[in-house]
Amino acid sequence: MHTSNGPLGVGAWPTGISDDLWLFAGAVAKTDLPIYVTDDIERHKWHKVLINLNNATLGLIGISDQEAMADPEVRAWMADVYEGGVRVLRTAGIAYELPREVGSIEQRIDYLRQPPAVSRFPRRSQ
Repeated sequence: MHTSNGPLGVGAWPTGISDDLWLFAGAVAKTDLPIYVTDDIERHKWHKVLINLNNATLGLIGISDQEAMADPEVRAWMADVYEGGVRVLRTAGIAYELPREVGSIEQRIDYLRQPPAVSRFPRRSQ
């Protein structure tokens, strides 16, 4: 099950696109799941690793993504987590990217550094 609103990126490891991959992408494109094909899947997988870093953040503090987006302190923490991941990849010389229309990790960081659009959710009692 794909629960995100972002597209599914597919490619051959470590680089390239095969005929079978095009057939697969064509079959998926007939569904409501957005998909794109890339000849450099490794860069896209590393970007996905960066995005997934904050899954642990939400799990550790026990709140939903919606609650996190409404809390300025959590937003700042999530931006810091992303920035830490970016520093690690850059230091290691690992490239990361997604298609332009999806947005970059740097755009996510900028978004998180902005005030939330809604006020803070009340915290759930433990």
